[in-house]
Amino acid sequence: MASAFPCLLTLLVTFVFLCSAQSVCKPPSDEKCVCNCNPVTTCKNDDALNTELKQLKTTMGQLMQTMSDWRNETASLVVSMEQLLQEKNKTQQLQSESDARGRRIQELEQRNCTKQSPSTSC
Repeated sequence: MASAFPCLLTLLVTFVFLCSAQSVCKPPSDEKCVCNCNPVTTCKNDDALNTELKQLKTTMGQLMQTMSDWRNETASLVVSMEQLLQEKNKTQQLQSESDARGRRIQELEQRNCTKQSPSTSC
């Protein structure tokens, strides 16, 4: 159950992102060129293209590292949440056992008091 949380969160974030995304399609204009092309791609400059490719690779590497870090942090949080839930369950169990013992002690004290002096109230 806990492993579904990151998947659900990712799905929710993706859904919200896609729903709020701007349209990338633009109606054609009366000009000869329909798209707004980057000057780098139209001037056939290989150095500029290589620079852009390197920047894209660097950015993708940073994005992948960020995603990996986020995944590790999320997994760590899930483990911590599971441990807290286990501790909470143990605490509740101990509290229930303590309450039951307290009631049993009161019952035994009441019986002991009644046996010693049945005419008086304890």
